[in-house]
This record gives sequence, structure tokens and C-alpha cells, in this order.
Amino acid sequence: MKREIKLLKHALKKGKEDPLMYSLEETRKLEAKLKQLTDWYDSVRIQEKNGFGQYINQPKPTKP
Repeated sequence: MKREIKLLKHALKKGKEDPLMYSLEETRKLEAKLKQLTDWYDSVRIQEKNGFGQYINQPKPTKP
């Protein structure tokens, strides 16, 4: 699944560099699929770790 996410990110990057590569509809579908896969991957990771480590991607709060 990580490989699919990586390939989708790569495809979107190439599509932004060359606007004629994908149509607007295709780009939206790729972005939606990427969002779906990343959400699913995050939920699987949280379930496997029983809730521990679910705030890895968020910045740590600063101390006052």
C-alpha cells in the first residue's frame, strides 16, 4: 500500500509539471484516491498499534 501511495504522489507531481498529461477530471480522481489511501493507511496503523502513536504527524505543542 505504501508503494501505491508513492506512485500516486509521483503521478500527481508529474501531472502538475506537465498539465497536458492528465485532464482535470483525471487529476481530481487521482487526488481523491490518494486521500482515500492515506486515510485508510493511517486508520490501519492506528488499529495495529491499539491507538498508540496516532499523533506522529502532528507537531509537538510548544511549552509556554
